[in-house]
Amino acid sequence: LAYPPEQNLVRLTEARRLVEELPGPDGVPGSDRVRLAYIHGWMGRIHQARNELSEALQHYREVLPVAQEIGDPELLGFPSNAMGQILMVQGRVAKSEPLFRQSMTALEQTGHLGYWVEALANHGAALAYMGDYAEGMSELERALARAQEMGSEAICLVYFNLAMVHLFCGDPLRAMEAARKATEAAERSGDRLFVYWGHGFQAYAEAEAGRFEAAEASMARSQAVARELGGRLLFEDWFLAVRAQMALGTGRIQEALALAERAVFIAQEMDSVAGEAIALLVWGQALSSLETPRWDEAESRLADSLRLMESMPSPPQAAHTHLVWGTVCRDRGNLAAAREHWERAAALCEACGITWQVETVRVLIETLPEV
Repeated sequence: LAYPPEQNLVRLTEARRLVEELPGPDGVPGSDRVRLAYIHGWMGRIHQARNELSEALQHYREVLPVAQEIGDPELLGFPSNAMGQILMVQGRVAKSEPLFRQSMTALEQTGHLGYWVEALANHGAALAYMGDYAEGMSELERALARAQEMGSEAICLVYFNLAMVHLFCGDPLRAMEAARKATEAAERSGDRLFVYWGHGFQAYAEAEAGRFEAAEASMARSQAVARELGGRLLFEDWFLAVRAQMALGTGRIQEALALAERAVFIAQEMDSVAGEAIALLVWGQALSSLETPRWDEAESRLADSLRLMESMPSPPQAAHTHLVWGTVCRDRGNLAAAREHWERAAALCEACGITWQVETVRVLIETLPEV
């Protein structure tokens, strides 16, 4: 991860060619399935870094049957975790959770505790996204404590997961702090991909907190690293949506519309439910913020965003979408619909254990006149 993905892919392609020419255990050229499986695993990781998620999944799927057949916990643990990461980033959180559990079980047997910590952190994040905030945070805090105790580079990924959970659960200040620590750890490790992610999530949190000038600076640093690594990296669709949010927050409505539409296109291209849902949310807000608001189109985008969030499932993000939609309804003058969306947001937050968001929504509901 310290080198451009294209350079590593060339190296791995050459490694695969060599293994396919060399004899395997039975003396037949190309029959060393285990070594080929390891190469497929690393090729999957490179495609994952390049945001080529379908290709990455194809490579990982070449690994798992071999790992299960020979009972190799190391070969099973790494791709299970990586596949779970892809599915979670895409928004298929319910499908990612059992893969993280499989990875944790396998990696615990190998002694690769740094990677086990990563799988634990990923599993905790998946639980929080699916609505079990307390259990998810418990696993994330356990992963963080173990990473700090070991001095493991896994601490960087733990902080990324913490940043995303805080963002999705409506706590941008804590997300900013976690993203900052992730970036510092990435800078120390020399991992340029993680540096790109760190500044991007810092911008995401700052934008959510309304600190748009700081967000612009953080996103500029993230995009500089992306260009250095060749562009088209993981989270490209998410960060485009964040840029749309920043444009919206500083009154550049037409730019926000264009960026949100582009983010939806890229998310659909990479089959990312989460990225599409985040971008649709900003798109709907931008349409409602026009000098002549396009209310029906705005609510249509918000409805699509909510549908995708519910399909993941991500109740905290669904609650956030209800919160935004209620605000749009209030601004449109439809107070009954605003109350309905805000009450739904409060109920979801309460069910997830996100108490601070419940209080925020209750204050909004109290501003509405009694019917």
